[in-house]
Amino acid sequence: MNRDQLHKNNFASFWKIPSTGVEDKPYLLRHPPVGSNPRLLKFDDLGYLYMTFDQAQELPWEPKANIQFNPDEAVENLLFEKYIKVKESKSACLGIYYKIRPSLPRRAQLLFRRIYSFRQRRKAFPAWPFDPSLYELYRILLASEMKVRETDEIRYIGFWPGGKRFCFVLTHDVETEKGFKNIDRLLKVEKERDVRSSWNIVPERYDFSPKKLSELVEDGFEIGLHGLYHDGLLFSSRKIFEERLPRLKESFKRMGAVGFRSPATHRNVEWMSELGCLYDSSFPDTDPFEPQAGGSLSIFPYFLDGMLELPYTLPQDHTLFEILGEKTAAIWIDKTERIARCGGMALAIIHPDYATSEKRLDCVRALIDHVLDRGDAWIATPNEVCRWWLSRRLMSWDESGGIKADTDTINNWKPIPAKAILERDRLVLPAQGGPLESGMPVES
Repeated sequence: MNRDQLHKNNFASFWKIPSTGVEDKPYLLRHPPVGSNPRLLKFDDLGYLYMTFDQAQELPWEPKANIQFNPDEAVENLLFEKYIKVKESKSACLGIYYKIRPSLPRRAQLLFRRIYSFRQRRKAFPAWPFDPSLYELYRILLASEMKVRETDEIRYIGFWPGGKRFCFVLTHDVETEKGFKNIDRLLKVEKERDVRSSWNIVPERYDFSPKKLSELVEDGFEIGLHGLYHDGLLFSSRKIFEERLPRLKESFKRMGAVGFRSPATHRNVEWMSELGCLYDSSFPDTDPFEPQAGGSLSIFPYFLDGMLELPYTLPQDHTLFEILGEKTAAIWIDKTERIARCGGMALAIIHPDYATSEKRLDCVRALIDHVLDRGDAWIATPNEVCRWWLSRRLMSWDESGGIKADTDTINNWKPIPAKAILERDRLVLPAQGGPLESGMPVES
């Protein structure tokens, strides 16, 4: 598999289905080339796509051997947030707020965000807290490919090792010195449950203990970077990005970090891979509340050129508790259930800066305990998810229907063959705990 194939995001590489046998093409689905005038289209009641589709205003959503849009374009336009070009990514009101925010007392900041959140959460696309658009696109493309292959059953490689239904990942953004000093409170909750997470440090904003980071790594936790200063300027201009890039790379090396999350989740899809780390985790699946609203619509890892993107898929703790005023872990748990139903990755961001009370820690405990009680989650660190997803991308099928994988992957995690069945134009994906399916968004 060459580099272009390795880092291609399409439905065939997502499902890891057998090649067609015709010049080793990933799929045979007939479709037009990538268009030049994409637009946002609603399909049935399942979601939205941003793509070139000139035949009708409404997109008929049923599997066909010949579709009227380019599948690669449709997938990557969502993953890379290209639809934002035709959407209002930030209102004038919100823009003014972020300009005057440094001079506002914290209580005034939170009051504005809480009032404005009522408008933000009403957006139809991407829907919050869950939007099934991309997952439904993957499903209909696989069903259409089965139509053109004239088969009602096709194999794919299970998303997670050992046949686990979904993946759960805990990450922490340590934004201040106060947050760094509060690490142990969250650490105790996780160690009591034998769960390991990642801790994203801001290396040039506050003093931190290298000894503490070493202890975390020795105990199975991971270290990532959360920018250099947490000032929100890294992606504000190419000049600033290039000025900071050498110091970022030096910090990756010095701190033994392989992952990155941008402060305030600012992001630039074209620059991210220049960071030179293994993964980024700055893209949400859907998040209307951040300064850079939007989302990749993905509840699975995907590629940004040579980098793996691990989207955060559970609402941030700051959003839930500080802005929306939630008192329990109910939205976390509901979203985790939706992700589990699809077989995706539930990735949480929890700040030790805000986990300063037993009530907040109780919410964290409730989320972790819910995942543990299910018993069907692969609980992994970001680095482990990257190693698995990269290995899965390189896996292939042998002539007997077995999975060919490298020895290291087989020794660490067992890949599981899975199958998709087409029943009366409906895709059925048998899995542990019932078939994988998404249905309608979770009610907020």
